[in-house]
Amino acid sequence: TPSNSSAASDVYKRQDNKDITTIKFKNAGDIIYLVGDFQAAFNGSELQKMETGHIQGQLFAFDDEAELRSQQIVLDGIKAGLIVSAHDIAEGGIAVALAESAFKTPFGLDVYAEVPTSMYFAEAPSQFIVSVPAQQASAFEELAGADARRLGTVSQDTALKMAGIDAQINVDKTIAEKKYMEAISWLLSK
Repeated sequence: TPSNSSAASDVYKRQDNKDITTIKFKNAGDIIYLVGDFQAAFNGSELQKMETGHIQGQLFAFDDEAELRSQQIVLDGIKAGLIVSAHDIAEGGIAVALAESAFKTPFGLDVYAEVPTSMYFAEAPSQFIVSVPAQQASAFEELAGADARRLGTVSQDTALKMAGIDAQINVDKTIAEKKYMEAISWLLSK
């Protein structure tokens, strides 16, 4: 009805845009965190399709409390001025979210986690990559508690460095970004 659409339009107009952040890293030296935790969630993932040629297996149960907790941490961190970039984890997992956060910026990244390197490619719900100015790290860690894991830093160079307990991924961002953009163009043209 016209009155309902008018009411919805009024609500939209009153939204406060000051709490919006983007996925792009903002400054070298900012601290990169994973909100949520690494999970071995490969069933139905891009990595599984690439490695096996098909998608199979039961997807893992969805924990709505963990999802709400992760989203609330990100929202509260943005509202408090602690988080300067935020990106949800989707296709390609944590590795792709990290790379996408560095694309179209002058920055790279250097991260390490006490997990097998393959875990960077798991696709699990309730996870976000966020960056926090170094001087705000303590305040963010207090806000997030055990629900955030410090991974590393935004770097001044163009290397995408992701390490785990068994290997290190070290990719030139310029090459990765070019391949990424070409892949999206290819997908859109199909």
